[in-house]
Amino acid sequence: MAALVCWINDRLFCEIWSKLNFPYLHGAWHILIAIVAYSACVLFAYFDALDTVPEQLPAIRFWPSDRFELGVPYIILRNGRKNFQKI
Repeated sequence: MAALVCWINDRLFCEIWSKLNFPYLHGAWHILIAIVAYSACVLFAYFDALDTVPEQLPAIRFWPSDRFELGVPYIILRNGRKNFQKI
């Protein structure tokens, strides 16, 4: 949502932001959309793994800590032996 707000403000109000010496919305949009694109890829990988290998119980984890969901998401496959494989 923040990426969309940055993009709309950059496109519609570019002259106003330039007069205020704040030309950073386009750069912020690039950073935020890269985060969204990576998260979308991980989410689609999760759904693909859930459909392809449901017996391995795919799960989304977050690096560096699973307690707080503002980390870098990744997928693990849990097979029956309690070890983890990252994909």
